[in-house]
Amino acid sequence: MRSRIVLVPAVLCVLFVLSPIPGIAEDQTPKEPQRAISLNVLELIAGPILSTNGTIDVPVAIDYEQVLADHFVLSVIPGLEFFGYSNPNGGLVLAVEPWVEVDWHPFDTGLKGFFAGLAGTGVFTLDFRPSPNNEYFLGIAPVVGYQFLLGSNIDLDMALGWAFGLYTVGKGMFVRADIGLGYRF
Repeated sequence: MRSRIVLVPAVLCVLFVLSPIPGIAEDQTPKEPQRAISLNVLELIAGPILSTNGTIDVPVAIDYEQVLADHFVLSVIPGLEFFGYSNPNGGLVLAVEPWVEVDWHPFDTGLKGFFAGLAGTGVFTLDFRPSPNNEYFLGIAPVVGYQFLLGSNIDLDMALGWAFGLYTVGKGMFVRADIGLGYRF
């Protein structure tokens, strides 16, 4: 009887040591894509449509996402925006709009579901017109959004962020609306 009391815990200990721990084993072998890249189609379509008389606006924002941990994702968006002016003082303005954020997915793991995040952002304009007006903006932004998987690793994500910070001329804010279509890998 005494040998069974010792043998049962010994067998359980050996099984415990030799079997993988569920949380660690799942983290080491990802079952779904851990990265995604997408193009902000809302900005790409709306920019030229919302251009005013004499101005042509062509924005390009590509979003790269990397899973950091189960519920956290790093998102890097190196945005560019080209403004062409056809008025008498015409010229070209290039706006560089970097956006780096960390998103928390409280209800899902990886690249899916509702998320809330915090971003560091900036806007730096390079004005190539005859009377240049270079500007900058540095700020932080709370972000909320949702990511869908459409099938075959095609990703649809929607996000809205409000950036608060400092402009060249003082305090300011701007809004980033994003409907991205991309691919998970």
